[in-house]
Amino acid sequence: MLQALRRLTTGRPPAPSSPRELLQALVRYDRASGLEHFLDRFDFTGVRPHQIYYSVLGRLPESARVATMPSDYDPRRHLRETLLSPEFQSGLLARVLAAFPEKHRLFFVHVPKCAGSDLGSHLMQRYDGAYLGQLDQNPLHLLPELLPWRLQILMAGLARHDTLALVGHFSLAWLLDEHLLRYGDTAFSVLRDPVDIAISKANYVLTSICRSDDAPAPDVRGWIEQFGLRAYAGGGVQDPAELQAATLRLLRDPRLAVGNTLCRFLGRGDADSALDLCAAADLELTTVSRYPAWLHQRWGVADSRRLNESRKFLDRTSLSSADLDYLNQINDQDLRLYQRVERRLQEQGGLSVTGAAL
Repeated sequence: MLQALRRLTTGRPPAPSSPRELLQALVRYDRASGLEHFLDRFDFTGVRPHQIYYSVLGRLPESARVATMPSDYDPRRHLRETLLSPEFQSGLLARVLAAFPEKHRLFFVHVPKCAGSDLGSHLMQRYDGAYLGQLDQNPLHLLPELLPWRLQILMAGLARHDTLALVGHFSLAWLLDEHLLRYGDTAFSVLRDPVDIAISKANYVLTSICRSDDAPAPDVRGWIEQFGLRAYAGGGVQDPAELQAATLRLLRDPRLAVGNTLCRFLGRGDADSALDLCAAADLELTTVSRYPAWLHQRWGVADSRRLNESRKFLDRTSLSSADLDYLNQINDQDLRLYQRVERRLQEQGGLSVTGAAL
């Protein structure tokens, strides 16, 4: 009744009082007009810090110091600052899920260099507005000012779907620890031979550097400086032998060659925990070699787009026995997990296997 009276008095709706209200209000966000125009829509009469904290961050103030209203308290400014805060961005995925509990959740745990860009593109096309592919733990790599606009796109499309599709480099442990994966939701991942992951990662980094322009992306710029590869930027080196030698150095560099990637994304760093969590989540698993057939069978997609494909500076035939021994050593837990999955897939003769069957 009070809200209805306020709306009649001011002609403006009251400020949001829950994360769901805030997210739904963002449907009316206009990128050209910006955040200030969006905030002008609301009546902030009587709004306290508790309401701002809860509507944006989904929690109450952490102390009396921030809960107490100073004499010059401006709820409109507080809402703006909180919307642009790192906490809002970093916890966004879980907050969106909590705001719409009625939606079915589809999780693709994207292990790097395991066909994730290709599958993500198909899911993005299928779920369009309900695709949360970039709202992971490091959500958008965008300026905070652009986040409301991205959420406006999401909210505008959400009504058309009963499923929220989440794709990203988040771990299965995180999904389970945060209780985001529920009974009846869908979760899957694609696995790759650990040695091939390492080779693909080294190829990808050098490919990105060679393709870079005068203003490379932040991650590419970091690789150029970190690995001392400025001469290779923008295709500065063309000799195949030099390119292969540089990729071999990357393959052996401990700053890049962090082992057991599969177990870090599907477990807590070792094969036993990965098997345990995959069973707890009943995660559906396929492999890169089975991926095209699985993509067709599971999603009705005839062809892989082979997105984010790197130049093949290295392959297995380029590696010495010492290189292979090194990769096997730093990926010992991944090899245990991958071999277990491969063995069970061969026994069952299917294109995928569930964690409970491992």
